[in-house]
This record gives sequence, structure tokens and C-alpha cells, in this order.
Amino acid sequence: MWNVTRLNGEPVDHLSPSSLEKFMNCPEAWRLHYLVGKPRKENVYAAWGKAHHMALGRYFGRRLAEEPTTPEETASFFRESFGTLVREAEGFDWRNLGAQEVAETGSRLVEAYVRTEAWKLQPIMVEERRETEIDGINFVTVVDLVTENDLIDLKTASRVTTKVQPSWFFQGFCYQLVWGKPLTWHVCVKQTPPKIVTGLSIPYVELRQGRTRSWICQLTSQIQNLYDAYGPDNPWPGNGLSNDACWRCDFREGCHWRVGL
Repeated sequence: MWNVTRLNGEPVDHLSPSSLEKFMNCPEAWRLHYLVGKPRKENVYAAWGKAHHMALGRYFGRRLAEEPTTPEETASFFRESFGTLVREAEGFDWRNLGAQEVAETGSRLVEAYVRTEAWKLQPIMVEERRETEIDGINFVTVVDLVTENDLIDLKTASRVTTKVQPSWFFQGFCYQLVWGKPLTWHVCVKQTPPKIVTGLSIPYVELRQGRTRSWICQLTSQIQNLYDAYGPDNPWPGNGLSNDACWRCDFREGCHWRVGL
């Protein structure tokens, strides 16, 4: 039975693909964020991705409302959204990038996507949130675009990819568990001139549904077991030392397991 409570006494009442991915990367980072409530330090790549989704979400939302907007307006909205995210952040890690560079490259990227690919799509839902009970807890997914035949996940990347990346699979399987549809990724590559990659997809496979549900149940059981063993206020195991997630982690400064590093 799921019974996990934050340090402030509030229950953890839902999970998502991204929260379980964080747990798989490092249980201690999951504890710090979801149980202790330690805020993440916003970084330029995360803010860029959010602004990208905000701009394209607005574009598709306006189309569904029969109030279409232009590629130029979508690019302008990206710049506005990114600026707002930077101003509202409590500390910001620029990762050697500048505000002007991101604004220019990011706005060109969304404009190129709208001009070359977005206009072809006929979504029936945009940024659709669904809750599904799995192993006694609400499991929340938010899909970028839903069409009659498939799901579309919008991504940004630093380099061109010609195949589905392993780090995308878990999230993709979770979407398919909820929706029962094939999934396609559209990747906007941060380069000049902009590059748009489509056609990266995974089919819907009925056999995978039960296995994905089982995977989620195993992860929730692992979280519950660690909670029962250590509670919310003692360090949990840290797997990040063995992968790149450790160096990207928002909580690496002062991490219990990285002392002296």
C-alpha cells in the first residue's frame, strides 16, 4: 500500500514518468526534490525546453480554438516565455550560453518547426493530462499532441539524432500505457540553420502494456521500501555517481554522497 509523506507532512499523492525517471537516475535526488522539497536550480536548457513547449502549445491550442497564429508570433511568444522563466527563477545556471543566443536560436527553431511541420498536423488534443491509478497511486501523464492515429512528443536536442534514444523509452512506454497508440517524436535541433527531425517512432505493442505497468509497480515498491527503511529525512542511496546524471543534478552541491568532490 502506497504511504509516502513529505517532510512537511503532506502525502505524495501522484507520480509521473519524469518523477520515476529521476528516481531511476538517483533515489537520493528524488528524496531531496519530492520529500524534502529542495527547489531545483533552473538552468538554461530546462528553461529553453519549457519555453519551446509553451510556444508550440500555444500555437496548436490556438489552432484548435480556430484562432490560428503565425510563425512569427510563435517565435515572439518563445522569446517572451523564455524571458519570463529567467526573471522568475530563483538562481539561474546559464551553462556558458547567453540570453541573446538562446532567444535568437530558440525563436528561429519554433518558427522553422511551424513553417515546415506543425501546419501539417491535425491534433485533437494539446498538452492533454490524464490520471491513471496504478498500484494504489495516481499516475499522471501529459502528452504534447494527440491525433486520431498517434501521439506526438516534442523535443529539443543539441545534435541531430536518427534513432529513438534509450532515455526516451520509459516516458514513451508510459504514454502508450495510458493512450494505447503509437508514439512519434519530433525533434527540433538547436543549430543554425534549424534542423527538424521527424519519423522517430515506436509502434503500439499490446504485450508491452502489462510489462510497462509492472515496471511502474516495481518502481513504486522500491520507493516505498526506501521510505519505510530511511524515512524522508535520512539519505537514500545515490546511483548518480556512476552516470552523467550526477553532473547534471541540481542537488550535487552539498550532496551527502559527493562529500569532498
